[in-house]
Amino acid sequence: MALTVVRDTEGAVLGPAALTAVTEALAEHRPVTVIVPSMRAALDARRTLARAGIGVGVDVTCPVPWADALWGRLGDGTALARGADVTATAWKVLGGNALMDGRPESAGVYPGYVDVVATLAGTFSAQLPAAVAAAGDALSPQQRDACTMALALADALVARGISTRSRVFEELPDALAAHPGEALCALVAAGWEDLDASQARLFGRLAARVGLTWAASAHPGAAGDAARACEAAVASEAALADASVSEAPARAAVPAPPRSPELQALLGSVFGGGGAVEPTGSVRLLEAAGPEAEPELVARELARLAEAGAERVLLVTRDPREVWRTVSPKASNRGIAVRASWVEPASDLRATRQFLAFVEQLSAIAAAASQWRLDRAAEGAPDAAAAAEEVLSASVEADRSWWPPRAVTDFLLSELSGLPRDIVFSLDAAWRQNRALSPAAVLSDVARVATQSEPLARTVELVAAGDWAGAARALRPNAQTARDREAHQALCAVEDACVAVDGLFGDGLDPHARLTVLASVLSRMGVARSPERGRYGEAQRCTVEILDPARAASTPPGSVEDVLLCGQTAAEDPISAPHDAVHGLLGLLGLARPAAPDAVARARAWHVWAAPTHGLAVERSLRDASAEATHPSPLFAELLSCYRERPETVTLGEERVSKNLSPQGREPEPSGFVPPLEVGTLSGRAAHLAVMRSDVAGDVPVVSATDLETYLGCPRRWFLERAVPADRLDADFSGLDRGSFAHGVLERTGRELQAQGSFERGLAGDVLSRVFDGAVASAPTGQGPAAGFMPHSVSEESQVRHLKDQLLATLDRNEGSFVGFTPRLFEQTFGNPGQDPVTYAGVRVRGTIDRVDVDARGRAAVIDYKSGNSGGSRYRPEAADDLSSWVPGNIQALLYARVLPQVAPGLDPVAAVYLTTGDDPGVGGMAERGFAESMEGAYRGKTPNVVTPDHVAAASFEDVLARAEEVAAEAVASMAAGHVEPRPRDRWACMGCPAVACEKRIDR
Repeated sequence: MALTVVRDTEGAVLGPAALTAVTEALAEHRPVTVIVPSMRAALDARRTLARAGIGVGVDVTCPVPWADALWGRLGDGTALARGADVTATAWKVLGGNALMDGRPESAGVYPGYVDVVATLAGTFSAQLPAAVAAAGDALSPQQRDACTMALALADALVARGISTRSRVFEELPDALAAHPGEALCALVAAGWEDLDASQARLFGRLAARVGLTWAASAHPGAAGDAARACEAAVASEAALADASVSEAPARAAVPAPPRSPELQALLGSVFGGGGAVEPTGSVRLLEAAGPEAEPELVARELARLAEAGAERVLLVTRDPREVWRTVSPKASNRGIAVRASWVEPASDLRATRQFLAFVEQLSAIAAAASQWRLDRAAEGAPDAAAAAEEVLSASVEADRSWWPPRAVTDFLLSELSGLPRDIVFSLDAAWRQNRALSPAAVLSDVARVATQSEPLARTVELVAAGDWAGAARALRPNAQTARDREAHQALCAVEDACVAVDGLFGDGLDPHARLTVLASVLSRMGVARSPERGRYGEAQRCTVEILDPARAASTPPGSVEDVLLCGQTAAEDPISAPHDAVHGLLGLLGLARPAAPDAVARARAWHVWAAPTHGLAVERSLRDASAEATHPSPLFAELLSCYRERPETVTLGEERVSKNLSPQGREPEPSGFVPPLEVGTLSGRAAHLAVMRSDVAGDVPVVSATDLETYLGCPRRWFLERAVPADRLDADFSGLDRGSFAHGVLERTGRELQAQGSFERGLAGDVLSRVFDGAVASAPTGQGPAAGFMPHSVSEESQVRHLKDQLLATLDRNEGSFVGFTPRLFEQTFGNPGQDPVTYAGVRVRGTIDRVDVDARGRAAVIDYKSGNSGGSRYRPEAADDLSSWVPGNIQALLYARVLPQVAPGLDPVAAVYLTTGDDPGVGGMAERGFAESMEGAYRGKTPNVVTPDHVAAASFEDVLARAEEVAAEAVASMAAGHVEPRPRDRWACMGCPAVACEKRIDR
């Protein structure tokens, strides 16, 4: 048999040469099969045949579906391998026992190596033995091993009843020749400008066994080099297979479609084929200042073309998915219908990532639950101290790699779950704020909320049972309800991949190894994406089709009105040979692709430039996302080299951000006008809202003691932390958590001592130790002061132990120092909803008094606990010569003392002190002389930082409290006036402030 080569110079998938070959075969009453490179090319070829009046008796297809159909009838009973089959079997062959043990890395098996072996086996297994022998010493031992494993993989597939593409391509020509009825079909290969070595061998052997017509529609210049290289490779394979090679006379080119003179001149000049081109407006350059302006610039050009009457526009880009995401909403808002087409790995689909992450984390949580002993760590302990030790040890050793369960939350928030988002957000907040969260609690919560979505409930059950394929299948109704075709495709791909993997490994893989294999399999499974957006029918202005250069190359010359070529920077559209392991090895084996990358790029560019009849626009960004200057792509530079003068150029800057980001490309309409404010000042409604509390009903502001303390320290910090606070996402074992825990322990200790009727120092230490240990032991239940104070590391465990030592030292140094006073009130709240209102400085206030000690005469000492190592010196009031000018550095205890008669009638405040609980515990504050002097004699070995009213030129403690209230009233008025300028009082006011770049920050 023979290879017949027919040529023309039109550069179409089905040019005059191919059409003549088809019509001649039909004239001989032979059915015709036209084999083209892609399904997109097949669609364009069918349109060409329809325009030529040819329909019946001609099948247009691609190599793999054509071979699959024939192999099913003529083959040896094996099935053509799919991508999932080859990759999954590669893991089985390469991983072996290491995969079953859950440690594929121990056998040196990594996804990259699996990809190399799978590619060699799937595409080139039939050619490998001869190629390896011919390569000889050029191959390294590792490369030779990869080839050996590829052949072993091909044999393993055959043993499973599966044949690689390479094996089918190798044996199909002989099978065709053995069936004369099948061989009657005339084979025509057309539109090939890029193929691999196995495809070239298939066409060569087909020519030798049943005959083949190779239709080459190649541009006579450099743009046709790729087509000629493919033709030469097929002819060489045909000659090796003992086929005669003949060339038919070249077919006359059809008349060129009517193009604008500039476009026609460009096609004649490009790639060194002619003289310089005069710009007349048919070719336009679109230059965006940066990536943020690109979508709007492209959308404006599409709108301009629609206004000019264009009915069909081809938008060509290396990244159709990104252009679809950014440009299609803008185009559809301008009345333009948009459709796109691309193929992406199933592993890259959002729903795939969400589902696999959910399954992985849910499986990890289930595994952790089976080994979780923290809930039972305190069982059987002889006392609280032993129970605390067991809990601390178990907490540090517990596997918390899953906390917080972000992947579970992300999946439940997706439309796939079918759950209301507010329920999921509430669940997420509870999980993140609970450091004592157990895996069983998470599983219970998930099962509980899943009852609101039947598909989700079924999915959770199947994941727990290890049936991931069934879990993916169970979720499909939710994808259909959400009308999310991409999610439906992703779930189908995941199901197919799971079936392939589970069919090989059964239940032998642990979740980690199973996910590793699944991710690898899914990365080699292509999913065709073809979304559409916009109005079709009478309302549409025009239709835009987004394609990559390979698919756009099959567009017949002169078949569209306008083409827009996007992303023409050197980084976005490079021309270079791949430098990965597979292509390097194929080069050594003599199995590299016949057409060079630059030749293929020129061919595709020529097809894109030949497609329009009216206009061509070429777009690039002048700067990248890092604001670095970009370089034009090689094709952009080639286009410019054809011109005497630069073509018409349209630019768009990034300074109008809202306009560029708007779907309509317009500045948003203002909903109101706010006059400029003085820096650091709020006004009107904003000032009112700043002093409101979200948890207080009504329109009356309620100020807390902490609010006033923070505001007096710095108005800006108060605004950031109290008026517009940013809640913590995760409980983080912070100083706030330690302080809350210490407060709880001290409160319980005080109440127990009060119940026993003794505050003796030795007894107090024993009670505190017991209370502390009991709180730690009860922490896994999420109850008590230790809830949220669970250590997750050795470092955090040491902080817990150290805190106990600090509290014991605090008791040892401070308890009993307030001579004649005994604790009476603990954690006394006031001013909260449901309690009587408490007024101070002209407003309602609320707060919690840590402790109140009272003597026999009803005199009271207000005590506020503070963490820190200042020994109380931080809370020693500054001296003043004039009370009217004195501003208290710390107002919280003074406020508590002032409102104490409202909170606990009958008590007479005589002291407002701070008790510090750090490594250097101490006392600081203000008190009547008698109270302060009693401390001087009883304080254990250290002078307290408690001063008397005369320290600030006050006649009495009452005068001090009155002055503090005056200062507070001024602060409240300033709050209400909206003054939030940065005005730190001292370095303490700046410590931990969220305004890290504040120009008034005091660092020391």
